Amino acid sequence: MTDQVSRRSRSRMMAKMPRAGTRPELRVAAILAAHRVDFTPQVELLLGRGGGRVSVDFFSRKERLAIFVDGCFVHGCTKHKKRALPARWKKKIAATKLRDRQVHDALVSLGWRVLRLPACEIDAGRIAAAIAGARRR
Repeated sequence: MTDQVSRRSRSRMMAKMPRAGTRPELRVAAILAAHRVDFTPQVELLLGRGGGRVSVDFFSRKERLAIFVDGCFVHGCTKHKKRALPARWKKKIAATKLRDRQVHDALVSLGWRVLRLPACEIDAGRIAAAIAGARRR
């Protein structure tokens, strides 16, 4: 199925999408605050020498915890897949998944605990367990 709008229009539409302060991110922030986690939202980290930079949605230096809130579509959540995607979107989603894996591995190798949450699966219990695990370290 082809896109119903031009590439230029789609680009403008996507540029208007919020990158921070989304409803799922606000829910995660509330859960972190309820568990008294000292966190900083929207932090850019360096991934070691020559590893590049990564933007983390929530970052706690004390807990050594990095939390990413992933949008379902672009990060390939299969729960919401309703139709076949054009090849360019399949390619983009595959590249995003690969980058997610590389960032995860790089942060873990630097001693960070990483939690990736699809926007549709924000669960207070899962976040609390990750916080408890980080605190036990």
